[in-house]
Amino acid sequence: MVEKRWSAPSVEHDRGDLFSTTPDKVDIDKNVLATFFITCDPRVTIDQAGVIIAAEQSVGTFTDVSTATDLSTKTAAKMYSYKYEDPSGSMKHSGWVKVAFPTFLLDMDNRGIPDLFTFVTGNWMGFTPIPNCKWIDFQLPKDVLKLFKGPKFGVEGLREIVGTKKSRRPHVGITIKPKMGVTDQGAAQQFYDAAMGGIDTFKDDETYHNQWCSPLLDRVAKVYEALDKAKSEGAHPEGDYMYAPEVTVDSERTLEVADKMIAHVNVNWISPVKVRTTLIGGEKKMLVWNDLEADEKLKIYDKGVDVKSQEGVYNLLVSYRSGDMWAPQVEQVEALRLELQYFVDCIKKNEKPFNDGRAGLKVVRMLEAANESLAKRGELVYV
Repeated sequence: MVEKRWSAPSVEHDRGDLFSTTPDKVDIDKNVLATFFITCDPRVTIDQAGVIIAAEQSVGTFTDVSTATDLSTKTAAKMYSYKYEDPSGSMKHSGWVKVAFPTFLLDMDNRGIPDLFTFVTGNWMGFTPIPNCKWIDFQLPKDVLKLFKGPKFGVEGLREIVGTKKSRRPHVGITIKPKMGVTDQGAAQQFYDAAMGGIDTFKDDETYHNQWCSPLLDRVAKVYEALDKAKSEGAHPEGDYMYAPEVTVDSERTLEVADKMIAHVNVNWISPVKVRTTLIGGEKKMLVWNDLEADEKLKIYDKGVDVKSQEGVYNLLVSYRSGDMWAPQVEQVEALRLELQYFVDCIKKNEKPFNDGRAGLKVVRMLEAANESLAKRGELVYV
């Protein structure tokens, strides 16, 4: 029971019996446990301050209310531990307080972290008797932790990619510098030089997103070309590189950016119908390559969607464009003969073919990822 030493403005703030308990009565699987460091008004002790926080952040309020019910009292947060900063206990207005918040009050499925933060850090931040309060730690129940899957790869996933699961050696990474004014080709050169020097991981700096001198999509393509070149020259034989481009954008554009880096591949080894079609949709035209066509293998369509805005994003005018189709003449050459001729030319000129063993490995990895995604009911699988 918390002893009352201060005249609180609300009946709830006096209810140490309602908003406080002991550690042995706190179920860690049903509560978020938060730790605060408090320096409060000298007329208020930290145990009283803990009661105020528990009340303000659950069913209490700054004044008396007549709408409180028995259900409200059953959903109260509770201060369950406190410790004075002064070991002697003579100064009782500064120290640590722990409060248990029932998880059933949280809407973690829909609101997640914002709901958690609002729940634990709200009204007390402007409460006069507690001018200084810092939220310094919290413990989440296992059921809540399951909602946060954490990093997609983690340390072990990163080791799988870069090939250090056996050696267990430390990873070495670099970041683009300077973070402003580096061209896309300059970034690729930096990463190539670093790759040849033994670097494992590469990332854009936090502001190096879509700068005028380094468009995001152009940079990503050139960086991967540079890293592939380093691999072909013998760098990093253990595994692949990890490159993390800066793709942070406004939430409304996240899917737009992601779509530009995603291709849809349909593969079926047992299909009774042979299909060898590639479709590329651009902003102005659409291109269809059908390798089974005898004459018109390549067709270009003037087809798409025009989006115009008159008064802002909420007044978009959408019109569908369907124009002509034309089939440019394509030299009729046996595909296998052309491929073998290219292979011979690369040997004669001592050049690296663009469709070398590493390119084939990438195709196999994409197919393996597709199978894994199917087995996991469509879960996103990174290649």
